[in-house]
Amino acid sequence: MPWTFKPVVRSLDVRVGETVLAFYEAHNPTGRAVAGTASYNVFPDAAGGYFTNHYSPYEERAIVANFVKKYGDKYKNADGSPKLPDALAALAYDATNMLLQAIKDTDKDDAKAVAATLAKGKYDIVSGEVTFDAFHTPIKPVTVVEVKED
Repeated sequence: MPWTFKPVVRSLDVRVGETVLAFYEAHNPTGRAVAGTASYNVFPDAAGGYFTNHYSPYEERAIVANFVKKYGDKYKNADGSPKLPDALAALAYDATNMLLQAIKDTDKDDAKAVAATLAKGKYDIVSGEVTFDAFHTPIKPVTVVEVKED
C-alpha cells in the first residue's frame, strides 16, 4: 500500500500514566479506493511499549525517593493523593540544585566563575550522575521505562 501518513499534531505532552490519542492523516496517491485499518502494534493495548525518560519516580535510589516524597507532600491530585513528579519537575529540581551547588562551591558573586564551576562539576542528582563535556553537553544516564498492564 503506497500510502503516506503525517501527524495532525506534531508533538504531544503526555504525563506518566496518562492515555492520549494521536491522530494521523493518510494520503492515498493511487487514485483508486483502498481501505485500511489502524491497529496497535502491541497487545494488550496498554502493555509492551518502552520509552526513554530522564528519570523514573519508581527508581530505588534514596535521592529519588526523597524527591518523590517531598514533591508528593507539597502537590496533590484532585482526590488528595500525592502527585508523582514528571520528568520536567525532576529536571527543574536537578537544574536548581546543580546551580545552587555551583554558586556555593564558587563562593563569589561572579556569573562566569559560577558557570565555570558548574561546567567542571560532577553532580549526583535525581536524574542520575551528571558531568559535562567540553561543549557543556550533559553526560548522564538514560532511564528506559516499560509500559505494563495494571
